[in-house]
Amino acid sequence: MGVVSFTTRRVFATANLLAKSIPVPMTRHIAAFQTSSATLLSTIAAAAAAFAAGAITTTARADLTLSNFSITSSTLSFDLSGTMPSITTSSQLRITSPQTGAWGSDSWFLTNQSAMTIGTGAVGRVDVQSGANFTQVVIFLSQDYTTGAAVSGRVEVAIGAGKSFFDLGSRTFRMSATPSSGFGTTLFDGLTAVPPPTLSTLSIAASDTTLQTGQTFTATVSATSSTATRTGVQLALNFDATKLRLDAVAPSAGGAFAAEIAEEIDNANGTLRYAAGVDETQNGTTGAGALVDLTFTTLTSETCASAGLVSFGTVSGTTSKFTLSDASTVVPSTTGLGSIRIDGTAPVLISIPASVSVATDAGSTFGAYVANPGVTVTDNCDTLAPTLLVTYPDGSTASAWPADGMFPIGTTALEWSVTDASGNSASAVRSVVVANHQLLDATVAFDGPFVTASSRSVRISAGASTQVVSLAASGSPLAAGSIGSIQVPVAAGYACLAAKDPSHSLTDSTSATISGVRYAATFALKQGDSNDDDMVDIADFGIFVAARGAGKALDATSNFNSDTAIGNGDFAYISINFFRVGDACGAFSGGQPLARIRVKDLRRTGRGDLEIADINRDGWIDSTDVSLFMQGIEPRRPSQPTPAAGIPEIGF
Repeated sequence: MGVVSFTTRRVFATANLLAKSIPVPMTRHIAAFQTSSATLLSTIAAAAAAFAAGAITTTARADLTLSNFSITSSTLSFDLSGTMPSITTSSQLRITSPQTGAWGSDSWFLTNQSAMTIGTGAVGRVDVQSGANFTQVVIFLSQDYTTGAAVSGRVEVAIGAGKSFFDLGSRTFRMSATPSSGFGTTLFDGLTAVPPPTLSTLSIAASDTTLQTGQTFTATVSATSSTATRTGVQLALNFDATKLRLDAVAPSAGGAFAAEIAEEIDNANGTLRYAAGVDETQNGTTGAGALVDLTFTTLTSETCASAGLVSFGTVSGTTSKFTLSDASTVVPSTTGLGSIRIDGTAPVLISIPASVSVATDAGSTFGAYVANPGVTVTDNCDTLAPTLLVTYPDGSTASAWPADGMFPIGTTALEWSVTDASGNSASAVRSVVVANHQLLDATVAFDGPFVTASSRSVRISAGASTQVVSLAASGSPLAAGSIGSIQVPVAAGYACLAAKDPSHSLTDSTSATISGVRYAATFALKQGDSNDDDMVDIADFGIFVAARGAGKALDATSNFNSDTAIGNGDFAYISINFFRVGDACGAFSGGQPLARIRVKDLRRTGRGDLEIADINRDGWIDSTDVSLFMQGIEPRRPSQPTPAAGIPEIGF
């Protein structure tokens, strides 16, 4: 709580405030401070009554005087002195208006008592009566008066709570002494009611109504225009100390009251007492404008929409009021701070996906489909939708997910962002990477069983791309396996894909189908090709004979049935598929199977080890040797000559 100690110039007292705010030299201000409280309050009360009163013009009467006539929306008063004229005996005085139509509402208003006396008697009762076309104030006398009776006193009428006179500004009034009906004898005519001056309204408005926690803002107290000249203002404000801290108070720049008179800030209880008036350079004002600036800081407590966080009230007996140029005070109507928002919580993005890396969809040469994740926002105060910035590989941008969900080949950046009404924000950046390849899932079957499950190397050809992948195969009567996610070049389709086991099979080709976003193909491989020339012929027989024996690897060349030995079971594949060639997309591979091979040629090509397949030792490996092998004649390895000393051995 900040409290200012007050000097003679800064005394927080209503009487001093009223005196201070009168635009006279400072010495007169100080002199006014020294006026006794009783005298000053009496002066203030009289000035306030004069301010609220209307004006009066009357016809002259020598024997009776009416003064200080006042009629406002809720009061009627006048002083009457002199002697009663000679008129018909009556027990009533009436205040009426000659204009047509009622100037009040409801009948038999509750009123106060009168202090007026006539002769030796007092006024008994004062009533306000109204009907469809009239309103009158009836003063009932406690006894009949007589001509020449002394009249002395004042009548004061305050109508009941919630009641009011209205339409007074356009009316004149008369006082008459009257019997029970009619207007009787007019005592005074042309009594004119002038409505009281238009009073100001005090209101509070914030410089910003959507605030973050810890943010500073200004709340300005302003006044509407008035027909009365104002020379000072006194404020009594309450504020929610759990949500706001009042840091400073000052007269508004260029405002009507530049001189600060008193200030008392209590942040513990959330109150402010403050006074300001005109300085030596200013006169009073009737205009509208800003008066006082309040600087607040929002605290951690949050409110999404709350009105009345700052309001006018009573603080230690002090209320909000204006001081007028005649030193009177008036209490204005007030309007507190409207709805403001204090929000320090950032919105949260929901359903943000992970970054995506995918292959191009099968059948598309553009890119890949990625489903819209449907990102939404939750916020403690606002209903929000995120914004999306899409930046494509070519640098072009968009503000929405692609309508068809297709992203081009390359890297696309995605940025979601959202900002609430108070400026709290959240964002997330992700990417969609579409690779420049498509995926193929291949199923490969062999033309016989595997004794033991085995891994085989399979060469896949797709367009200009050839790659060797590993296949795990097993099973009976046909061994088979699958290879997933084989990367192939981007193409609108594949009419022909080829697969081959380089050490065991011929090539098989097939067209690709589309399964989801991938290509799919099934291959059937015929075995017997051991030298990868895509033919099963006499050369493969020679390789088989040379490789015969136990302790072989499951995927060894010529080990077609995937056991631990190369023997007759493997020869069956050569005999069944002898003279077959591979199928390269509906055509032969281009080679012609060989029926015989000369041993000398094998030596020249570095394959002299195959000479063992020349079972009859005639220098050729041919069908005769195959026949002899099938008859059970075992091949013999040729003897190797001993090289002469100093002469190196020449091998093929």
